[in-house]
Amino acid sequence: MSNRIVVLSVTIGLVVATAQAQQPPAAANGAAPKAVPPRRQSVQVIPPQPNAPFQLSPAQQQQLDQVLAAWQVQSQNVDTLSCDFTRQEFSEVFGDVNKPKVTEGKLAYRTPDQADYQITTKGEEERWVCTGQSIFEFNYKQSQLIERPLPPELQGKAISNGPLPFLFGVDADQLRARYWMRVITPEDKAKAGEVWLEAWPKRQADAANFRLAWLILRPGDLVPVAIKVVLPNNDQTLHQFSDISVNHPWTKIFGGSLRPNTPLTWKYIREDPPPSQPAPLAQPRSPSDGQPRQAANSPTQPTTQK
Repeated sequence: MSNRIVVLSVTIGLVVATAQAQQPPAAANGAAPKAVPPRRQSVQVIPPQPNAPFQLSPAQQQQLDQVLAAWQVQSQNVDTLSCDFTRQEFSEVFGDVNKPKVTEGKLAYRTPDQADYQITTKGEEERWVCTGQSIFEFNYKQSQLIERPLPPELQGKAISNGPLPFLFGVDADQLRARYWMRVITPEDKAKAGEVWLEAWPKRQADAANFRLAWLILRPGDLVPVAIKVVLPNNDQTLHQFSDISVNHPWTKIFGGSLRPNTPLTWKYIREDPPPSQPAPLAQPRSPSDGQPRQAANSPTQPTTQK
């Protein structure tokens, strides 16, 4: 599941139906309302605000704001991106945390909401494709191509509104609203122009997907070169990206949809989402939710958090 979260994980049920929830009641045939005795006004219970895992000084906040603003500007210049990656999965329950499961893969992205994520290691093949209208899963064990159409309100923006909007289409205001973030760049890396970021989710919907994330942005265009995620069960997944190509002319020539074809002898399955239901807005976590806050370790080193 961790690979879905990191890149193409778009949980179809993760839809906040605010429009439905905010619809006013219809008037009853234009009739004047009958007089009714006044009722005691109900008191809205406001959940307690969560405790931030850290406090930023004015200088640190200014530094973060500058980084997020520059990152947003740079990400707006990305039309297409392709790269190779190495994925390391650390598990405290199903393996030695110091001996991660290592797989190789490829990633391709086209703005605003098309992505192709593949694990190419023999025997470990995976593939997830987002076309902007649907998520396609290649189930290699069952020889099935499964299409899961996105609800209309998510079409065209599923990746940027997904659990981890760090890789594509960065929106500084959205990041500040959803995460506690800080710059944690080591001094020697800062001199080289790298930017290291740490992000903790503020909202329950995001906290259900991950507890903590670290990112490394490369100098200049601030494209992510590594991202490590700590899952709610303390498992960790590290992606390190290489051979990154941004706005390559060949990708523009071969434009169009990433919609995949069903492989020969495979079975195509379509799983339509259930009808949309009104859902409450995602709320910030209360202080009792989740695990105790801890200081960040290096994003490129395995970490065990208790």
